[in-house]
Amino acid sequence: MGDISRGLVPPHHILSTFGDGQVRITAKDLLTVLLVDEKLNDDVMNFYMALLGSTACMTRQTSSGLRVFSFSFFFFTKLQLHGHSGVERWPKNVDLLHFDLIFVPMHKDNDHWILLFINLRGNVFEIFDSYPPVIADSRFYLSVFELIVQYLERHTSYGQLPGSWESMAGNVTVEGVPRQVDGASCGVFMLMFATLLQHGDRPPFRFSSEDISVIRRQLATCLLEHHCL
Repeated sequence: MGDISRGLVPPHHILSTFGDGQVRITAKDLLTVLLVDEKLNDDVMNFYMALLGSTACMTRQTSSGLRVFSFSFFFFTKLQLHGHSGVERWPKNVDLLHFDLIFVPMHKDNDHWILLFINLRGNVFEIFDSYPPVIADSRFYLSVFELIVQYLERHTSYGQLPGSWESMAGNVTVEGVPRQVDGASCGVFMLMFATLLQHGDRPPFRFSSEDISVIRRQLATCLLEHHCL
C-alpha cells in the first residue's frame, strides 16, 4: 500500500472487485482511505457495505444470529431525488422482512456520511451520526424517517397493515456514540457504527477519534482482502 500512498500506482488501476465484479476498488479509491485528510468516497462506502452484508463478514454475525442486509448509498440518494419511482425495483428479489438488521448509508448534501439503521428485532429506526448533536440537522432526520416509512409501507408485505411501520420508534442515538473532531472522517465513523451493530454491539461504542488513523489502515486491508473490521 506504500506505492499507492506515494502515487506510484495508476489512479484507475483496479485493486479489488466483489460481487461478480459489480463493485470495485481502484488505487484512487483506496487513497481516500489511506490519507487521513480525505473523505471516503462513494465506491469505498459501497464496497465495504457490500462486504458487510455478505458471507465474508459472517463469522461474528452467525454467532449472534443476526441476518443483515445493506443498501448501497445510491438507494437513499435516489429516494430523496426521485421519490418512490426512483427505487421501485430496489432491492431486487429481496424480502427485507427476512432480515433482522437493515443498513441504509446516507450521504447528506453529498458531503457527510450518516447511517440509518432499521432494527427489526428492536422495532426501531435509528440514526447514527458522528457530528456533535449541537450541529446536527433535526429537520433532515425527520425527513429521513418519513421517507423510509413511506418506502417500507409501499414495498413490503408488512406495509399492508395500516400504520405498521409508522408504529416503529424513530431515534437519533446520541449517548455512547463517538464523535469526529475533524472534517474528513465521517465515512470511517459510519462504517464502524455499521460494523459494530452487525456484531450485535450497542453503544457505548468502544472507539474514538484517536483511533481513526489505525482504523483507516485496517479498512484498507479489509477492502483488499475481503473481510470486515
